[in-house]
Amino acid sequence: MFLPCLRHFLLPLILVGLTLPSAIAQEKPNPAPVEVERQKAISHHKQQQAIQGELNKFQEEIRNLKKSLASMVSLQADLKKQLTELQKKLTEQETASTASGKKLAVATKAEKDALVTLEAAQKKLAAAKTANATAKKDADTKLAAVKTTKGTLAGIQKKTAELIATSAKTGEMMKLTTTKINEKSATLKTSAKAENEHWIQVEKLHTQAGTWVSFSEEIAPLFQKRCLACHNEGKPRGQLKMDTYNVLMHGGESGELVDLEAPELSTLIAMIEDGSMPKDDDPLSKDQIATILKWISMGARLDSTAKGTSPLIEIMPRPSYLTPPEEYPAPIPVNAVALHLDGKRVATSGYHELLIWSTENGELIRRISGVAERIYDLAFMGKSNLIAVAAGTPGEVGEVMIFDINTGSLIKSLHISDAIVTGLDFSADETQLAVCGAGGAIHLFETQTWNKTLTIHDHGDWVNNIAWSPDGTKIASASRDKTSKVFDTKTGNNLMTFNGHKNVVTTVTFLPGGEEIATGGEDRRLRIWKLADASEVRNVAGFGGAITSLRLLEDGRILTASTDKKLRLHTAADTKIEKTLVGPKAELLSLDGVASLSMAVSGSLGGEIHLWAFDQEKPIRTWLAKPTPVVADGKTEAIEKK
Repeated sequence: MFLPCLRHFLLPLILVGLTLPSAIAQEKPNPAPVEVERQKAISHHKQQQAIQGELNKFQEEIRNLKKSLASMVSLQADLKKQLTELQKKLTEQETASTASGKKLAVATKAEKDALVTLEAAQKKLAAAKTANATAKKDADTKLAAVKTTKGTLAGIQKKTAELIATSAKTGEMMKLTTTKINEKSATLKTSAKAENEHWIQVEKLHTQAGTWVSFSEEIAPLFQKRCLACHNEGKPRGQLKMDTYNVLMHGGESGELVDLEAPELSTLIAMIEDGSMPKDDDPLSKDQIATILKWISMGARLDSTAKGTSPLIEIMPRPSYLTPPEEYPAPIPVNAVALHLDGKRVATSGYHELLIWSTENGELIRRISGVAERIYDLAFMGKSNLIAVAAGTPGEVGEVMIFDINTGSLIKSLHISDAIVTGLDFSADETQLAVCGAGGAIHLFETQTWNKTLTIHDHGDWVNNIAWSPDGTKIASASRDKTSKVFDTKTGNNLMTFNGHKNVVTTVTFLPGGEEIATGGEDRRLRIWKLADASEVRNVAGFGGAITSLRLLEDGRILTASTDKKLRLHTAADTKIEKTLVGPKAELLSLDGVASLSMAVSGSLGGEIHLWAFDQEKPIRTWLAKPTPVVADGKTEAIEKK
């Protein structure tokens, strides 16, 4: 893995040839049965659209009924609360009224007693009358309040009863509407099945005649190359996305792209015929437009073996790559190196090929072609002969491939994308492989079946490098967005972000124990930081250029390579520089090492491969990554390419 800015501005002076795909067969099937099946399919399609409209109406009714019911439930709760408060108030008022009545009785008795003794107690009588009048007025007031509360209570009880009755009716309406939805859904499913069967017949007839248009083989490559730059998830011009078959069939601001009943009137055809698409680019050719129109007339179908949710590039035929020249006119940068644990073989990047060299004499053992233009990272799978290759052709394609270096055979094309793949790493137990690239995503695969287990989207720019934690539960990244991040490998959650570099981060590794992480980049510092809180523990200076690569050795020491043309060995205890190794003539871009062998290998911008021994300060062997024909029996022969 090397400095991105150096990787993409230096191109080898090599001529490249392209081969155009063969023309599509033009023989036409018998039109009568095809048109019959096509019209049947369209009829079912229109029926589904009508049913879908009814379903939408019913579902809107359900939403409105649920909203009304929720409102009534809320009102019932409010009324119940008022009822409780009024009942409490009524009890208090009735208690007060009873007490007032008792006072009235006492006052009345007092009045009678006073009348008997009128002559002796005129003043007492007057006072009793006044008290009696006051008590009567108070009693009348409280009695009126009781009557008012009873009236309000009766109104609430009546309204509550009405709401309960209305709720019951609403529930019944919901049941009836749900039944209708189920019936329409069943009809829709049946109609969709029938439509699919008729389109299958259309496909069968065209396939028999050799005129079938495959979405994966003919349409997807066209959309990928001519449309996706402006109509992707991150930049959907006109709200039209074309990343996958499913999203492109949803259409954009102008509605659906295809009209199955009248294919020639499809929005997609109108846009490409008048040249409005592709925008700011050459229009599609008449043959390309005719192919798209034919695809729509055949139902705008997706191949049965493809997934509608897969990116277009994943369902397209695997790209074919140029055959590398037998002899390079000039060395090319060694972007990636990998040292086998046997210490006898080293793999390096080449031009459209992987090169396997002998460490004993620097001779070329095997050339493995069928690779994208540039290889950006390499990793052996433990002690096996399997090697993972991260490669890509800038602006076109990125791919991860698994090769057997003994036979040169391709074991698996593991991952393909429209952005170059910049890094990869096997977990310590070799059960998982992580890959990253210029698209900003990280993908995890399990190596038993090579199935993808997780995709992580979190970085805002290229992910240059990745590394597993010792226990395989976390993965760390180095990105061009100037951050290093740590993710949970089960959930994909971002556990921590380190912003200490303030510049492009090119390389990363966990330290033994998994609690600290080492990162390097264009700020010329090796920084050690804690996983727990992303706090920097220490940083190592003394680099005269950007750190392009680092490797954690089995004994805990770290190797670093930088553009100041030096390899450095760091202590396990505090990552201080233990030894500086010199000798390369050009900036170092890649490295690998094995502590048990006391051996390392590095690659440079000038195309040099250097073999190092840890007890030596200079390379013990240096050669150019420049394949040349092998001379045997006086004749020049090309080295075997697989």
